[in-house]
Amino acid sequence: MGPIISDISNFSETLYKESLDLFLCFEVFKFDEINHKLQEMENADDIRLELFNKKQIKSMWISFSVGYELLLKAVLIMHQALPVQYKPVSKRMNQCPDNEKIPQIIKAYSFIENVLIKATTNIYLHTLLHKHKISHLYDFNSGTIGSLINNLKILETNKIITSTERNLLYWSSFTLLDMRRNIDMHNFYGFMVTRDINGDLPDIYLPAINLLIDIYHRS
Repeated sequence: MGPIISDISNFSETLYKESLDLFLCFEVFKFDEINHKLQEMENADDIRLELFNKKQIKSMWISFSVGYELLLKAVLIMHQALPVQYKPVSKRMNQCPDNEKIPQIIKAYSFIENVLIKATTNIYLHTLLHKHKISHLYDFNSGTIGSLINNLKILETNKIITSTERNLLYWSSFTLLDMRRNIDMHNFYGFMVTRDINGDLPDIYLPAINLLIDIYHRS
């Protein structure tokens, strides 16, 4: 079988659409297409209570935080500020001693070695791939929320956002990490919150998301 080639020329658009899909997938939120605003459904509390009773509320918050990360990445790509790193996943088995290699795992990694990446019509992403010598999709590391927010400073320097907007996004992102993501995704103690913690959803996350959506559409 020949190589599988993934063209990421439209990466920002793909991430933007996927982030909205993740925000909307549990039908707790709706998106105003005209004003580009994410809003809670009128019956959001009832839906969340139903999700809570079905033990799906944790999945909702995981989708919400992943959607936030993808939206942040989409914004940084759109404004050429993504913190890309080369992560040698495709060479992982080369680093493994022969006496530790497991046939099933070697077989899995052989797929990774066959998946290539390019950006034929996006000069910015093409340059990033070339700069970091990335030719395999799985070697393309675009960071997490904790690293992404440091590059908001580039947007401020380039006059795309104000210092006030950078500050809001920076600390809103940290709040999401501390209050939601690190608990929901990494350390689940049976602690499930249906709506907000001291107003974090309506007062912090939704304004930050809508600001990111606005920045995404800025020229």
